[in-house]
Amino acid sequence: MPIYAIIDIETTGGSAVRDRIIEIAIVLHDGTKIVDSFETLIFPACTISAQITKITTITNEMVENAPQFQEVAQKIVEMTENTIFVAHNATFDYGFIVEEFKRLGYTYEKEVLCTVKLSRRAFPHLSSHSLENLIHHFNIKVKSRHRAMADVIATIDVFEHILKQKIDLKPPLKTSTKKESKKIVKPSNASIVDFPIEKLRHLPRACGVYYLHDSTGKIVFIKQSIDIQRSVFEHFSDASSKGLEIQVLVQEVTYQVTGGKLTATLIEWHEIQRFRPILNTKPREYFPYGVFKYQNQKGFTHFFVAKKSLVTDPLQVLCATFASHQEGVAFLKNQMDALELCEHFAYTYERKGACFGHFTGRCKGACVGEESAEDYNQRANLLKNDLLSEYYFDFFVLDEGKTEADCNLILIENGQYRGYGTGKRDDLKSFDDLFYTIIPHPDNELVRQLIHEHLKQNKHFIEIPTIFI
Repeated sequence: MPIYAIIDIETTGGSAVRDRIIEIAIVLHDGTKIVDSFETLIFPACTISAQITKITTITNEMVENAPQFQEVAQKIVEMTENTIFVAHNATFDYGFIVEEFKRLGYTYEKEVLCTVKLSRRAFPHLSSHSLENLIHHFNIKVKSRHRAMADVIATIDVFEHILKQKIDLKPPLKTSTKKESKKIVKPSNASIVDFPIEKLRHLPRACGVYYLHDSTGKIVFIKQSIDIQRSVFEHFSDASSKGLEIQVLVQEVTYQVTGGKLTATLIEWHEIQRFRPILNTKPREYFPYGVFKYQNQKGFTHFFVAKKSLVTDPLQVLCATFASHQEGVAFLKNQMDALELCEHFAYTYERKGACFGHFTGRCKGACVGEESAEDYNQRANLLKNDLLSEYYFDFFVLDEGKTEADCNLILIENGQYRGYGTGKRDDLKSFDDLFYTIIPHPDNELVRQLIHEHLKQNKHFIEIPTIFI
């Protein structure tokens, strides 16, 4: 009779390569009853973020005197020897444990069962197979969600319900922790003539980010595309100086399929900042136009819209950026109306006499000396593009995933960008484990504007319930 090692971990984030385990629980089950158990906090040798503490209740102080992973590694090996590894969303738990052993110089391999996949086969009528939904469906009593042992006990209950259905478990082959979405094409020679273009036909006709490498493997160019194969082919048919430089230098192509264009754009921007490829010499200008302000000779704040590359005067301050001149003008007009500013101090050079707004009662008379520069500038200084702060709640922006079952998630908290990740559509209703998928990134005005522009066209987002905040 097989022994199942039912396992759950809590971590500092969603990346097995970057993040660390902070708690592990293992329960051995013979198919009818529990036969052994083990649980411990683990010191991750890094800081636990406030967001992870909110989810797990595990603080930096709690793990300060806990053992490190290498101190419990032997116990994990001994307990799971000759067992089948079982977890809910097993790729996550198994991937982290494999990576922890890899850092120690060991290979950890087990047969793996995922109770998410088994639940889909055993209970196809359920709309969601997240652990949260299954806990609710089977009325499972859980003391503390997102603590390792509590989630293991819940998973055992789910697993026992699955076993009662007498489905064929059929453990899969050894799980690979390599992401299928990032693959590699390796041409054999450096010259243009000998470059094996036919190998590029294996690149996907899909949306994502591609990386061009030189003979040493160094990334020399990064770009996002809605059709990776077509874009890479275009580089090798480009007769410009940039195209020829790529054709001589590039010997390797890697890629990452994202599904959604917004996610691809965010990854492109982050990866360029990270690797600084030598062929990405001119940063991509997502929003080339801006609303600028300066102080005129009378001390009044004057606004205008122009292409950013044409404004060189340091006294002309950038207030907001836009994809087109038309969008900038529309924004400025809206703000001028809302703040009751004078049209003589915007758009064009100053004009004499009263503006039309003064006759309609919108302008307070700055144009004819009825309002001081000090009073006028107090309102003028309120002109800004708040972008995502217009949303009074925290939310995930939804973007298309690599498959129909997946979706990309961008986390917005307090009007600021926090990072992106990939989740399962089944989990969107319960929010179970969604925060773990997020790869943290610092807030950035450009990224916020990319997300803001996306939301203007695609109102695809879900509000985060207060209980998860």
